[in-house]
Amino acid sequence: MIAIVTYNGENYIKDCLNSIVTKTNCKIHVLDNNSTDNTLAIIRKDYPNVQITQSTENLGFGKANNILLESAIQDNMDYVFLLNQDAYFIMDCIDQLVLSSQKSANSIFSPVHLKKDERTLDEGFLAYTQGINDSKKLDFINAAAWLMPMPIIRLVGGFSPLFFHYGEDRDYANRLRFHGYSFHVIKEAKLVHNRELKIWANTKENRAKISNRFYINLLRYLTDINRGLLYCILIATKNTLGDFIKNLGAGKWRLAFLNIGKYLKCYSQLELILKYRNMAKKQNGVFLELT
Repeated sequence: MIAIVTYNGENYIKDCLNSIVTKTNCKIHVLDNNSTDNTLAIIRKDYPNVQITQSTENLGFGKANNILLESAIQDNMDYVFLLNQDAYFIMDCIDQLVLSSQKSANSIFSPVHLKKDERTLDEGFLAYTQGINDSKKLDFINAAAWLMPMPIIRLVGGFSPLFFHYGEDRDYANRLRFHGYSFHVIKEAKLVHNRELKIWANTKENRAKISNRFYINLLRYLTDINRGLLYCILIATKNTLGDFIKNLGAGKWRLAFLNIGKYLKCYSQLELILKYRNMAKKQNGVFLELT
């Protein structure tokens, strides 16, 4: 099953759905996070074979994908391909990934992520892989395009409710590693991640976005079950102090104090973080409502 979460994706969804060319028998299931543009109208008009689940609210990336993962389990699917609405396949990308996964089910498989020119590596993908070849295991690939074998989903589970949007894939990668699995990039499979990197400008809106990313990174440290909680707390504290000093030195005092507030917000949730850490260590499809 190809699982796509959409939110105001009218500029992307046609490229995404038109690119799904495969010999593999694939069901396409879209969950829409209460889009206010023409995303759903486009899908209903031009792609009648796509199953749609429409949410009355924006559930975020993780919770929306969890609903799709649960649907795939109920339908006895062999794989779930998590696909971003702003990504599209090149050639037989899916078939290449499924062929590789049939040789080993011990990884989440990813294609190579390219820019819109279909030649240059996406900056984020390059940072995660460092130009690595497809024979080496990786600790992380962002969740724009994950082929997930069902045994991994049943074991590791879904995305943590602590993460609304961003960071949930990093948390999942930590849990994947805890259970002895990894990521594997297949060079023959290629995909375009059709996005533009934002340029920093010291505005109120950007400060809020950057501070939210800082908060997400703190949560990611604190929820890493590969390390003890005390160690994670020390790392989060060290990074927060370093960030505070750096921002003050750069004259970004508003951002410095915003991030201190995010640090305090994390510690107000320590009881919940501990609960989810303990849940994530179990092998029973945690964070999914399995029947």
